[in-house]
Order: sequence, then structure tokens, then C-alpha cells
Amino acid sequence: MTTVNDPAVTAENFDQRNKIVLDEWSDIHGKSDRCMSISISRQLRRIRIDYGAFVLRLLSDDEAKAIVENQFKPSFKQDLFYAGTSNGLNELMNTIRKNIKF
Repeated sequence: MTTVNDPAVTAENFDQRNKIVLDEWSDIHGKSDRCMSISISRQLRRIRIDYGAFVLRLLSDDEAKAIVENQFKPSFKQDLFYAGTSNGLNELMNTIRKNIKF
């Protein structure tokens, strides 16, 4: 997860930047299909989650969007960034755990 406070990152390139972070992480650590990248910008009022194919089997795009809307954003709107981030990350992990089939 990264927080973005770089003036070179704009609303127009925010999403692409998060994908670059995911690709860089994958290049360093391998197994890109098992990686997830989350970028949050208070200034741009944006959050972006990207992940590989393996994670997609455990977390649908609709689930990720619902978590952003229901966990991250409500706290962010109240300037409670730590709480929103903690709530959102916990819900992401709980959803992934719930979707693991043994």
C-alpha cells in the first residue's frame, strides 16, 4: 500500500501509477498474479486497488469496489484516514479469507 503525495501524480495518471507500483512489486518479488497494490491520495481524494489473476479468484472487482465504498471512503470523508485504511484492509483480508475454498 502506498500513500501518494507527489505533485507529478495527477487525477489523470493516478490509476496508471498504481498499476506501475503493482508491476514494480511483481518484478522485485515475482508471482505478480498474487500481488495487490493499493494507492491512496488524500489530496486527489482517490483510492485505487489493483491485483493479479490469483487474487481475482479470491476477490472480485465488485467486492473490491464495495469495500472501497463501504469501508475506506466513509472514514476518509470524515478525515479519519487511519481508521478508514485499517477498516478497508481488514475487510479486504476478511473477504479473501472467506472466499478461499479448501
